[in-house]
Amino acid sequence: YKNTAPRSPPSTVDFYFSDITANTTPIVDGDSAKQNEIIVQQILFTQCHRDLEQDSNKVIEVLESAEYEWKSATKNGQQRTDDLFSSPINSIIS
Repeated sequence: YKNTAPRSPPSTVDFYFSDITANTTPIVDGDSAKQNEIIVQQILFTQCHRDLEQDSNKVIEVLESAEYEWKSATKNGQQRTDDLFSSPINSIIS
């Protein structure tokens, strides 16, 4: 190791802080753009979720209304059937 030639000192590079910031600005801007895109996607996702939830609630209301009407019609139909079988005409026929 003692026989090796001494190395020259590393070369120095002159630079200015503005060079660094100028070179990294596109990276920062790119990161900011990605962050903004993520934020926009989150907002759109939230709005989409809310819209789907509202649509789902409307469908549930329609189904509940239809179910109520169906049960009412079924109950009325059953009542008419009961009335028919308990009518005097039916007792005469049987």
